[in-house]
Amino acid sequence: MISQELFHRLRAAQLRSMREQEILSGRGWLLICGLAHILTAVYPLFLWFNVWMLRSQPLNQRLHPGYNAGLTLLSGALLLGFWWWARFAPYRAALAAMISYISIQGVLGFLDPHQLVASATIKALIFIGLIQAVRVGFRRHRPA
Repeated sequence: MISQELFHRLRAAQLRSMREQEILSGRGWLLICGLAHILTAVYPLFLWFNVWMLRSQPLNQRLHPGYNAGLTLLSGALLLGFWWWARFAPYRAALAAMISYISIQGVLGFLDPHQLVASATIKALIFIGLIQAVRVGFRRHRPA
């Protein structure tokens, strides 16, 4: 006959495996957000290239396209850095990623209000992904 101790150990192993999958899921959200944000830098880089190489005028923007492209790439690189950090501290990395993302978007919105509306759908999806990463990290972080 199989002892109940064996079933308890198997159940504990299953719960640990489930929590590890959740951590990987939270890290996955950070990776997706970072890569998506780097891909959104294509348009600001295009505008900056037009201003820099073709000497065209910026399109109704108060902020120079080079600054916009730089901040967008910096934000994507930070999200990828937080993805790497999430291996060690998933909740803190996800929370720091969300705070830094909101801060950078706030600075961009303050410098050029048009930036709040530009690619709003992608920004909303990235924000939802960061909320998911924080949620998964919090559920893993809190004591059971």
